Amino acid sequence: MTRIDPATLSRADAIAFRESELARLESARLVAGIASGPLKRRAKAATAAHHANIMALTSAIDGPMPDDIAAMTDDELLAELRQ
Repeated sequence: MTRIDPATLSRADAIAFRESELARLESARLVAGIASGPLKRRAKAATAAHHANIMALTSAIDGPMPDDIAAMTDDELLAELRQ
């Protein structure tokens, strides 16, 4: 699994790569959910790598996440979004 360096990409390429990484993340999550043993471990590692790429690409596309939002738990974020 390779790390994508968003600094080397144009904004359009970063958006395209992010879409690709999102699809790969979903596939890795599905495999991790149904697999066992070494395949499950590899799928979990792939999930982590795709997630890291997505976060790096998103940061390059949209700018860094504000500290107050980054510090929120998932539950706090969802509660805030529901308001």
